Amino acid sequence: RTHAVDVRRGQNGTLLFSVNDPSPGATPTYGAVLSPAGDLDFDGAGELAIGAPGASSGSLTQNGVVQIVRGNTGATIRTIQGAASGDRLGSALALVGDVDFDFSEDLAVGSPGSSLFKPNGGLAEIRSGTNGLPTWILIPPAANARFGSSVAGAGLLDGNSAFDFAVGAANARRVLVYSGAIAVPLYEVALDSAPGFAETLAYPGDLNQDGIGDLIVGAPGAATADKGAVYVVSGQCGGAPAYGAGCKGPFAKVPKLAFSGCPAPLGVVAITVSDLTPGSFGFVLSGAQAGSLPLVGGCTSLLSQIYPGVFPFIADAQGNALFAGQIPLGLSGAVRRFQAFALGTGGAVATTNGVTLTIP
Repeated sequence: RTHAVDVRRGQNGTLLFSVNDPSPGATPTYGAVLSPAGDLDFDGAGELAIGAPGASSGSLTQNGVVQIVRGNTGATIRTIQGAASGDRLGSALALVGDVDFDFSEDLAVGSPGSSLFKPNGGLAEIRSGTNGLPTWILIPPAANARFGSSVAGAGLLDGNSAFDFAVGAANARRVLVYSGAIAVPLYEVALDSAPGFAETLAYPGDLNQDGIGDLIVGAPGAATADKGAVYVVSGQCGGAPAYGAGCKGPFAKVPKLAFSGCPAPLGVVAITVSDLTPGSFGFVLSGAQAGSLPLVGGCTSLLSQIYPGVFPFIADAQGNALFAGQIPLGLSGAVRRFQAFALGTGGAVATTNGVTLTIP
């Protein structure tokens, strides 16, 4: 029996064309996974990615195959094959955007059966829309994780214009969200109490209207009597929790310090100092540890082991100061603490709360 994928008109459901399974053995899983593949030939028609995770090639068994076909004719553009028996490449597919800046959208491909890096750990790849070659190959978090059981785009989380993406590891019940720029995890979502968590993933866009795209995570084995569950996860890629209390010093209000954005290598973060006196001058300092140092006027510095570098500001007419910066490479795992100081007359200062920035 030959298996096929039918492409039908969205307006009325009439058949446009069929794409037949090209493999000699007629793979039962042909078309088990489908995804848009972007307009790779720039003819105005988006292409289609067809996954056959159970397909076998040559001497390999269930290595898996992904077929990219033209959106207007169904003709094959390229075929991607799993490298080893049991890889089950094509078990998950997702269009993730242009990760490598070559003007073609790229495809995330999951191979949850791969043992290349860890026994049955799985793997995931970002495949170039231009030539189908791997832009990134992602290593599973553990053996037997089934990493690559689900994949999804994640939008632009870290502010550097490379589209980010998410990979699920269903056996580990974890989702890892990666920077498209350097393929390091921005954050991780885990739910050990939900069997099958990360079996499926979807990118719905910005659901909570905070300016950052979110994720939908499926857990078909979760909840009572295996009824399954769906979880909506915020796309915020990490927080910068506040600590300590500010002090108004010679001013009318206690100023506040906050961070927004993604504190990952090459991520862009914004520093906001608010509740300042309009026109007042100040600066932000960073340190390695929290501290408690009395200052002139009765306020306290919450920093110790101060790092070189001063971030000066002048408050605008609304009493706010905002500036942004990019986290450099080489700081993974680092912890930085920040505090802002507003200068008054006679050397007295007002201080904000402290903020702890942990770089994943």
